Amino acid sequence: MSTAQMAVPTAAELPSIGAVLDSWQTDDGPLHLHTGDLGWYSLRDSEATAQAMRIWRCDDKVLAIGLLDGEHLLRLAVDPDFSHDDSLAQQIESDIDPSDNAVFGKGSVKPRVS
Repeated sequence: MSTAQMAVPTAAELPSIGAVLDSWQTDDGPLHLHTGDLGWYSLRDSEATAQAMRIWRCDDKVLAIGLLDGEHLLRLAVDPDFSHDDSLAQQIESDIDPSDNAVFGKGSVKPRVS
């Protein structure tokens, strides 16, 4: 697999992203982010929803979808076919690193140790 690239989607991409997210849902799988979350968030408006999202793609395939749900929380869903992909996990980890600012923006997140 090529390296996944993170991007902020446009509002026009939201229906297709929602369809991808919906296709990942299973009754027996983890449920960290779902289409209802996007619907609820979209009450703000579609542009705000798009700006709060982070998408990891490889070529044209969406591999992970994140929603910034507050200053310190990224709700994340990963394509079940890539849920154990180390390179994708490492890329997401790199992108959410507070020193990088790629996901949360400058100064907006303080790392917590759990």
